[in-house]
Amino acid sequence: MLIDIEVAAFVGGPRNLKDLLVLMGMFADGRHQWMPSDHATLAAAHSYFREHAPTIADSTIVLAEKALVATVWQPGQASMPLQINDADVRDATEDLSKAAVLVVEDLTNDGHFIRALAKIFEKEAILSALERKWLVIRHSGGERLEIVARADRENFSNIVRVFALLDSDKLTPEQQTKSHKKAQRLAELGIKVHVLEMREAENYVPNQILALCGASRTKSSRKITHLKKLTKEQRAYFDMKHGFGPEDQPARIHEKQIDLYLGLSEQTKNALCGGFGNSILKTFNEHSRTISSKVYDGMTINSVKEVKELLSAIQSIL
Repeated sequence: MLIDIEVAAFVGGPRNLKDLLVLMGMFADGRHQWMPSDHATLAAAHSYFREHAPTIADSTIVLAEKALVATVWQPGQASMPLQINDADVRDATEDLSKAAVLVVEDLTNDGHFIRALAKIFEKEAILSALERKWLVIRHSGGERLEIVARADRENFSNIVRVFALLDSDKLTPEQQTKSHKKAQRLAELGIKVHVLEMREAENYVPNQILALCGASRTKSSRKITHLKKLTKEQRAYFDMKHGFGPEDQPARIHEKQIDLYLGLSEQTKNALCGGFGNSILKTFNEHSRTISSKVYDGMTINSVKEVKELLSAIQSIL
């Protein structure tokens, strides 16, 4: 997180010293970044540490000066600097010392999904935070996601560093599901939330990865040929894992999707039965370094924008 500490925090004795030293340590580690709003704050900090912690005064100033020079905020960064007021230094330090939490439905699969997207869109801050345990992914099991997210939210006082990611489970573009209702309730608690626009995380996996999934590459390749016959909307709400039902049976279309797949040939429907299996996201993560972000340009109208917004939102709680 980008942090701006109010100048008053550096005035009036050593009451904030312990917490300010913790903050400076996190800045030095690269966990958070100090962005003093002006040179007056910088001067006050230098005087404060020279008096109360002279051994780190010079290194603190170097840290802040680099931030002033190199990190002027620009639109498109994850967030504006967070202002820490004098009265909130202790609570803010505690909040910033804890790991940020990404609450998901499935720890393994959603973990693969986020890591894959972070690699493709070169969000090294997310990957580093996961590796260093500054960001933890919390399993909820789907139905308990709201309960788990609420519990994690209670661990933070002022700076709520909790993000919830939900599959939409939409069968059609206009459908509103239980996920959207959960998201609204969580947002009211100050939790950042993203409900996937497409049906599930698997719908964001490019065809070249899907071709590597399933027991038979030959069979998967044949399915890709038929998958390409779907429109963007049809692909977005297709069940990638299971397709149109079991592989050895005629295709079954959910009643809410009859209009969506109207006109699709029986040959294509039957060819897509069985889907691409349950290891799609694992395969996605394993091969994500081979994928260019440009693959999302044509997936759906807003897929690039959505993925970038999702990753930026996650980065904003780090």
